[in-house]
Amino acid sequence: MATLALEFSTSRRSAALLSGDPAGAGSLAEASDSTEPRRGTGAFALMARVLEKAGIARSHVTSLAVGLGPGSYTGIRAAISIAQGWEAATGLTLIGVPSHEALAAGIHATGWRGRVTLAFDAQRGELYAARYRITTTGPEIDEPLRLASPQEVARRIQEGERVVGPDLERLLPEAEALHPDAAFIARLAARGRTRTPGAELQPIYLREVEFKKIAQPPSSPG
Repeated sequence: MATLALEFSTSRRSAALLSGDPAGAGSLAEASDSTEPRRGTGAFALMARVLEKAGIARSHVTSLAVGLGPGSYTGIRAAISIAQGWEAATGLTLIGVPSHEALAAGIHATGWRGRVTLAFDAQRGELYAARYRITTTGPEIDEPLRLASPQEVARRIQEGERVVGPDLERLLPEAEALHPDAAFIARLAARGRTRTPGAELQPIYLREVEFKKIAQPPSSPG
């Protein structure tokens, strides 16, 4: 079994290849870059690097896991497009994993324990925020992901709570910078996550989609 994972939801894109133990404790190869995610720019080179590190050919990849955000809509869509194309060509298994769950898993892996708020730039002057308790047995969700104001999350920092997240320099500079990593996307995917058909993979986006009708020009008199 070989699971390739892509995490393109932030300015730090990463890829990881987990092979061997399906319980998520197998051999892991990782690669990352720090460029602003742009559709197609360097994505395949990043994947090639991690496959080379792992010594595994593309044809031996059995599943592909994608970080679904929240985060950069463009970056997440790029990863989903790659996954959908690979599924169409080979029929491999696709798995979607929320990026905030991977971030919580990464914090747990450091050995830190306590309550933490994970924050992500939601644009329009807002944040996505989720609160976790990081326990010995793993991350436990206290408050599900929702939209929040920077002022609300900043108050948590003032009250002594740990607040972490990626790309928050503009909205919440006092937060601790930390990015979700493809290694934890891969490990979470390997622990029995449900297969997701490519057509159903969607970025996590909590706002209602708004459609604006374009006004038609007045017709010319006949």
